[in-house]
Amino acid sequence: MGPSGRARALDRPDRLGVGLSRAFAKTLKDFCAGSNGIGLIPCAMGGSALDEWKPGGKLYTEAVRRTKLATANGARLRGILWHQGESDSQD
Repeated sequence: MGPSGRARALDRPDRLGVGLSRAFAKTLKDFCAGSNGIGLIPCAMGGSALDEWKPGGKLYTEAVRRTKLATANGARLRGILWHQGESDSQD
């Protein structure tokens, strides 16, 4: 976390912010009234290729690892926000 309490981008630690995630979390919280809170599991990696996100790929494997870690104490995964502008779109 940065000094303002905002999440740091994993792929650019010099920047603060969560992009679309903050609005997504607020909407999800409103939809899931009565929940104990909303947690975000940041896994974005700017400039990544779509192949890296396929099952077995480096970034897919890391996203699954982080999700399992975050849900190990009984938290439930209720939604996924996927925003991908793949670097290999011209291939």
